[in-house]
Amino acid sequence: MKKLRNKRNIYIMMLTILLAGFISLTVFPPYVKFSLGGEKIAHNRVVIIRLKNIAFSPTVIHIKRGTTVRWINLDPFTHDVTSGRAITGRRARQVKKTKFPDGIFHSGTFGKNMIFEYTFTKKGKYHYYCSIHPVMQGDIIVE
Repeated sequence: MKKLRNKRNIYIMMLTILLAGFISLTVFPPYVKFSLGGEKIAHNRVVIIRLKNIAFSPTVIHIKRGTTVRWINLDPFTHDVTSGRAITGRRARQVKKTKFPDGIFHSGTFGKNMIFEYTFTKKGKYHYYCSIHPVMQGDIIVE
């Protein structure tokens, strides 16, 4: 009986270690690291941007061509991801049009725990924003 309990405890411990490793890879993916400027640099083919607290995190990333960016909505309300620029704050009061999508990508609306992905195949700087909450803005630099 004691041997069975010891085996069970070993299996539970191994499962706990595996689960902790999986969670740490999910929260801190190995394919993204910080540069000196606080921006993230991608070394693999998928980069995650979180939508949380009405903000994109990180707001600026550097990636290589062919990398897929995955936006994950962690807020309890709907967002979208639209390529282009948005004007906010006092400047927005002085103009009739405040959103300027460039047509490269648009996610459509997506709710909590849903994702949108886009693969960047051309070099350049891509601005994006949430058309529902235009204060949410970010940049992707494809090298």
